Amino acid sequence: MAYLFKLPDVGEGLTEADILTWYVKEGDVIKADDPLVEIQNDKSTMEIPSPVSGKVVKILVPDGIAQVDEGIIEIDTGEEEAVSESAPKEQEVLPEKEITEISRSSASSRVRALPSVRRYARQCNVDLAAVTPTGPKNKVLKTDIDAYLAGNTGAIVENSAEEALIESEPTVYPSVVHDRSDEGDWTEKMTPLRKATAKAMVTSRTEIPHVTVFDKLRSEKLVAHRAMYKEFAKHENIKLTYLPYVVKALVAMLKAYPVLNASVNMEKAEIIHHRSINIGIATNTDHGLFVPVIKHADRKSVFEIAEEISILSEKAMANKLTYEEMSGSSATITNIGGLPGAGGIWSTPIINYPESMIMGIARISDEVVVNAEREMEVASIMRLSFAFDHRLIDGVEAQKALAAFKKALEDPNLMLLKN
Repeated sequence: MAYLFKLPDVGEGLTEADILTWYVKEGDVIKADDPLVEIQNDKSTMEIPSPVSGKVVKILVPDGIAQVDEGIIEIDTGEEEAVSESAPKEQEVLPEKEITEISRSSASSRVRALPSVRRYARQCNVDLAAVTPTGPKNKVLKTDIDAYLAGNTGAIVENSAEEALIESEPTVYPSVVHDRSDEGDWTEKMTPLRKATAKAMVTSRTEIPHVTVFDKLRSEKLVAHRAMYKEFAKHENIKLTYLPYVVKALVAMLKAYPVLNASVNMEKAEIIHHRSINIGIATNTDHGLFVPVIKHADRKSVFEIAEEISILSEKAMANKLTYEEMSGSSATITNIGGLPGAGGIWSTPIINYPESMIMGIARISDEVVVNAEREMEVASIMRLSFAFDHRLIDGVEAQKALAAFKKALEDPNLMLLKN
């Protein structure tokens, strides 16, 4: 009797996941709780163990997206009674004739790689099985594909007739360019992460009436403070950037204006005031946008925040953030000037629903200003884009809150004494 293992519901309202890596192959004998498959949903990457012991008969979804409650693997347990007793209620035991026949997965599909990397390989006509992996747990990275292309060795994958040829620059996330010999459109299936991001953006813009205020702050004291303690932090194995200071300034702002550390429930006509100050940090990666959270930021020092940002950033880049590490934020910071030479000094950032605000910061740069004596001088300026929920806070109060943020960040010594 065949045991059909379905993709389990891991919670958080997720309905599908991307099959990343199978740890077993057809014909393998496995035990209950052995690692079975690695999946990626719109929150994190996780490893799913086998619920039963037996022999792998068929892998029904070798690669790509599977729906929750969709059968993904067939396991022969050998004993019908044992199966019926050990099988979770949501799983089904099906006769052989009801199992859909599929082909075995290709060598390329068994290679450990993120969906974005697989797509990049297809665009570059590269067989993943021919690429030497350097990522964690022998995952193939985009840089591995670039290195393979630079070496010009190995096999090339034949594209199907329906696939358009894509031109891309090595080491750069490829833009979609259709084959110049075919003027037709090129389509691509959204990944679970991209779909979740799109839904979140639409929900935020639909549910929250955004207002964005732009301002500048002089950052000479901030620059000097970081320069003074940067080497000391380095000796403590801490990378001290400006971002931890921004987190502490936002804490000062939320303490002064706690209405911003809240969210709205329109169905119940309630305002939910959050006791904890948890700051989300929007982090861009090759595989999507993530928002890891600094929990209880008001209780942590600049150095502690800096260390936590580094750890969470590394996990985001490796696609290893957990759901817990990305949940519970009450306000978010986004760096709109994080790429040198990429431009961008203002933005209208979208609030991370259901929060009430988001603070956008740009790179510090020199700018000519007029001082109190009406003389021109060069100053270090940071530009701010502050978006808030107009249901919770009015324009005047928002301006005062932004002024409190500026006051804190402009003078780190005073901020750290008071905060």
